[in-house]
Amino acid sequence: MASLGGGPISRRTDDSAAHGLDAAYQQETPPPWSIGRPQPELAVLIDQGKVRSDVLDAGRGNAALSLALAARGYTVVGLDASATAIEAAAMAAAEQG
Repeated sequence: MASLGGGPISRRTDDSAAHGLDAAYQQETPPPWSIGRPQPELAVLIDQGKVRSDVLDAGRGNAALSLALAARGYTVVGLDASATAIEAAAMAAAEQG
């Protein structure tokens, strides 16, 4: 089992909503919310030091926010309904170490 921010990444694919999300992540181009970095509004908060505790990143997609926070030393738990997004996040986490 892969890990992100020290925690296990579980895979759950028995939900029809998750199937719809999987389809979004399996397209040739990423979904519009997946920009390869933390969303700009959240990046500003991170840069301003407004994040002060462990982080739950719900609906984290490809984990850009989770990985950026983990790289800064935060403990992050990322959740997503899409098995495809979880798989991509696990690979990105492994690449970043």
